[in-house]
Amino acid sequence: MKAHHARLYGSEIFLNLMFYFSCDVLEDYKELMEVIEDYLKLKKRKGVKSAFIFLDEVTFVDEWWRAIKFLIDRGTLRRDTIIGSVSLTLGKHFETFGGGEVMVKL
Repeated sequence: MKAHHARLYGSEIFLNLMFYFSCDVLEDYKELMEVIEDYLKLKKRKGVKSAFIFLDEVTFVDEWWRAIKFLIDRGTLRRDTIIGSVSLTLGKHFETFGGGEVMVKL
């Protein structure tokens, strides 16, 4: 297990409804997807229906939007709110987050 995954099971989870992760330790969108999927598995085990996912410094991750889009399109992210760093590139990718019950605020 990578070091950043260890954070998923520590003090990063508050009340099972909020998840904070500092993305500045990630290299690419694949690692971001692993982190989010690990959290979603934990959320499911705890019986949490929806959560706030805070992705600090998400714009440091190369092609970060690909992980979010893939998880939304696959139906893995549902009824969750994702909040992350503001990016000048958001306008270029915002239209890719269509449909679903996921709110993405970056």
